[in-house]
Amino acid sequence: VYGNVELALLVCYFSASISGLAMACLTLDPGMVPLTGVILRQCLVLSNALVGEKVGWQQIRKAEVIALLEQQLHDTGVDMTVDRLRFEANKMLDLPYSADVMMLSIEMLLLMANVASTEQ
Repeated sequence: VYGNVELALLVCYFSASISGLAMACLTLDPGMVPLTGVILRQCLVLSNALVGEKVGWQQIRKAEVIALLEQQLHDTGVDMTVDRLRFEANKMLDLPYSADVMMLSIEMLLLMANVASTEQ
């Protein structure tokens, strides 16, 4: 889930968490705290299923990127096997979008730079 939907879900999640904690304090019932957590976790799973990105689209996108990189590998003759390319591409594409560091080989970086056409 990305963008405005993600922001709305986060606001709802935290407001419901605070409401559950406030209700537990007002009723002096400590059992409300874990109950709120369980319900909210299920709501997050449900919201991801309803408005999240479908796994099929992720697989199609990954297959297209790997196909582009393989074509570039054959065109450029970079010293890298197709299996190594697939391994590194899968490792790169499986990283979360919030990852700060991405470890790539020089060959993979060269292939990605060749795929991404740039203009000066």
